Amino acid sequence: MVAGDGPDLPMVRKELANIKNVVILGHSGGLSLSKTYAGGDIFFFPSRTEVIPNNIIEAMASGLPVVTDNVGVNRAIVDDEKTGILISTTSADPVSSDIKNYADAIESLMTDAVKRRRMGTNARESTFGLTWDRTFRSLRHIYDRCRPGLPYSREDDGDEDEPPTARSTSGSSREAGSLCGRRAPY
Repeated sequence: MVAGDGPDLPMVRKELANIKNVVILGHSGGLSLSKTYAGGDIFFFPSRTEVIPNNIIEAMASGLPVVTDNVGVNRAIVDDEKTGILISTTSADPVSSDIKNYADAIESLMTDAVKRRRMGTNARESTFGLTWDRTFRSLRHIYDRCRPGLPYSREDDGDEDEPPTARSTSGSSREAGSLCGRRAPY
C-alpha cells in the first residue's frame, strides 16, 4: 500500500503499475489516514528534504517501525534499530538513486516479524508524552540556547520541568551557541 502525494507520484504510479498486490492510495487525511496507518506494517519515508516530518511521529504513534533517511530531524525522532531503521545514502539527490539500502531495510522488517513488532512497540512507546506543549517548550529552549541573552520565551510558564532559558545560562556566547544543532531535548 502506498499512501501520500507529491511531485513523484506519477513516476511511482508508472513504476509500480505492473506489480501485483500494490495499491496506490494517493493523498490521505483524517480518519482515512488513521485507517491507513492501522492497516500498515512498516512506514517508509524516503524524503531527505522534509523539515518537520510529523507523519513519522504519527506512524510511530500508530505502532509502525519507520524506514527513513539518516538526516535532519529524522535522527532526533527515529532511534536507529530500536524504533526503525535510518538509511545513510550515498547520493546527494533528494530522491536517491541508491535504493538498495531502502530495499534491504524494508525486506529485513518484512521477513522478520519479531523484529518488526518489537520496533513497532518501541516506536509507539517512544511517542508517549509527546504533546504540543512539550514540543513548544523544547523549541523555545533550543532558540534560547542559540541566542544567549536574547530569549524567545519571554514569559516563565511556571513549568518546573522546563529547561533553563538563556537568561540563566552561564558562559560565553560561543559556548552557549555551540549547543545549537545538538539533539533536541525531547
